[in-house]
Amino acid sequence: MVDLAMVAGLDLDPWQADTVIGACGVRPDGLWSAFEAAVVVGRQNGKGSILEARQLGGLFLVDTDRLMIHTAHRFATTTEHFLRVRSLIENCDRLRKLCRKPRESHGEEQIETLAGHRLRFMARSRAGGRGFSGDALFFDEAMILDGRQMGALLPTLSARPNPQVWYTSSAGFSDSYQLHAVRARALALAGMTA
Repeated sequence: MVDLAMVAGLDLDPWQADTVIGACGVRPDGLWSAFEAAVVVGRQNGKGSILEARQLGGLFLVDTDRLMIHTAHRFATTTEHFLRVRSLIENCDRLRKLCRKPRESHGEEQIETLAGHRLRFMARSRAGGRGFSGDALFFDEAMILDGRQMGALLPTLSARPNPQVWYTSSAGFSDSYQLHAVRARALALAGMTA
């Protein structure tokens, strides 16, 4: 994924590359070793580039990523991410030739490869994601993610063979319950306490 990002003109910093590599490790059976991945760093410090590299990988390298959903609290944030991923693909002849024309209608933004891998972009809502069966979820702005939104999107992964969930965020708020829950699960896996 790191190499593919470079081919597309996205040169990751070492810490970004390490994050992608660490979160995308696979078990001997070929499935993700991490169901969840979280990146919490200050604003404008490179979270989006990590997601772009992972999403390019999902579109072109990961056979089980048939449908990926990128979501953010604000539609404008989601749209900006769509434009960055679209630009990476359109500015790379090798990748552009492997894609259909992007869907750009307001609220229907989507990138699809000729092989049928899709990356949809959605603003979060209580009902957003219902009816989909996705393979990877990307929760940008995870500090503003509530249980109802999780309840609308997380079940999209339930019947998938190799799902993965990503959370990216700047520092959470006192009421960032979902982000705090992700941190608590990570600490528990590491045998630590908050």
